Amino acid sequence: MDLLDILLRLGYTRIAPKSDKIYHESIKKGLKVFGQTSYEDLMAKICSKTGMTEIELIKNIHMFEEALKKLTGTVSAKIMMDVIKEELIKYTHLKTITHKIDQIIAKVEEYDVYDFIINTPYTAHILVLYKNQDTMDFIVSDFFSKRTSAPFGLVSEFRTKIKDIRNITYDVLSGQDKIDVVPIPNTFKIRSGPDVIPKSASNETERDQKRAIKKLSDWIHNMHACNISGFPTRFADYDCSWYIRNEFGAEHLRLESSFGVKPYQQIIFICGYDISKIPTHDFTSLIKCHGYVILENESIELYQAPVKN
Repeated sequence: MDLLDILLRLGYTRIAPKSDKIYHESIKKGLKVFGQTSYEDLMAKICSKTGMTEIELIKNIHMFEEALKKLTGTVSAKIMMDVIKEELIKYTHLKTITHKIDQIIAKVEEYDVYDFIINTPYTAHILVLYKNQDTMDFIVSDFFSKRTSAPFGLVSEFRTKIKDIRNITYDVLSGQDKIDVVPIPNTFKIRSGPDVIPKSASNETERDQKRAIKKLSDWIHNMHACNISGFPTRFADYDCSWYIRNEFGAEHLRLESSFGVKPYQQIIFICGYDISKIPTHDFTSLIKCHGYVILENESIELYQAPVKN
């Protein structure tokens, strides 16, 4: 069962993008290059020639482009299409108009997801299931881009370059930043079997797990306790699969569950998970802890938890 199947089975629904207005305004600016009335005239002719409505044409951009070439010529059509591209990329993370128009449109479809990340004004617990590190980089950068007087915090593998936010690394949480590697002498030790772990070692591991997650919980609590701004505290964890891979998974999941699908405190959580590093059987329990899920497949889509009566 893939991730989309799990989301739908759990009752999560996709929040549909609202990109029609963006397309409409971008095409309008492109067709007005040769005068204020050119948009109405050209669009009326293209609709008449293709038998399609304006919205249908916007949704079928290649057909629109071909009709534009036939009516105005290749050079004029290219000028207008370039203006349209320049308008569209304002709503993406793309830098130039050298991309194909359908590639640009695919990124515009993701605009509402990033807009949600930037402008969410209320409490939320958001799960990000990503495939590419660049995607999480964009999400984290956008999440912290709209500054308020509330505290912002990030947990990450390496120290962040984002300025003016609180940052703690996974090594610091686990205490691994203080471990010195000491050569182990080549001595014989009596063991009852190759896979037997002494009970004391097992207990120590469990204590380490609880200690690390408590450190994380205290760090979040102390950060949020400083918030007297009236704006939500913003907290992001770059790759929570680190906890799973380092045997902190069960303790961390308990912490995730304690936040609630909709946190009772005025705080926005973003919990990133690298899909490739998570066991398949963990996805259901992870998803159920979150009110929103951002899923990266061919594009990035936003899903919302079912509303309980």
